[in-house]
Amino acid sequence: MTMDADLSHDPNELPKLVKACGKDAMVVGSRYVKGGEIHGWGLYRKAVSRGANFIARALTGVPVRDCSSGFRCYGSDLMSGLLPGLQSIGYDLQIEILSKAARRGFKMTEKPITFRNRASGEMRYGDMLNFVKRVFTLFRETSE
Repeated sequence: MTMDADLSHDPNELPKLVKACGKDAMVVGSRYVKGGEIHGWGLYRKAVSRGANFIARALTGVPVRDCSSGFRCYGSDLMSGLLPGLQSIGYDLQIEILSKAARRGFKMTEKPITFRNRASGEMRYGDMLNFVKRVFTLFRETSE
């Protein structure tokens, strides 16, 4: 399991993700599937998030609507197959895992979650820039 440490993910939703996850699968807690919600964001923040997710899906071919969600359950076979080759450190690790799991044929599903604006901490522009750079790097890798 991974989840943001800024109190934006509700720990009570963990069992739903775990129940849906198999050894060779990943379950993403999603703001962008039916039943998913976002609380405490303005229009600008929602637009930035939607745009980043659109670009990530378009360039990597990942079949997940919420590529930037850090609320996930990973199956043991999926992680043991991916861990040795991961290069990202930080926020951009999320899109790298999705892209490499999709290319290797692992199952991915999304479950709706309620996301609340962080109670502490902040997103740095450098984190967002690294995410976008990683998306373009993964796009080049899949195009070769």
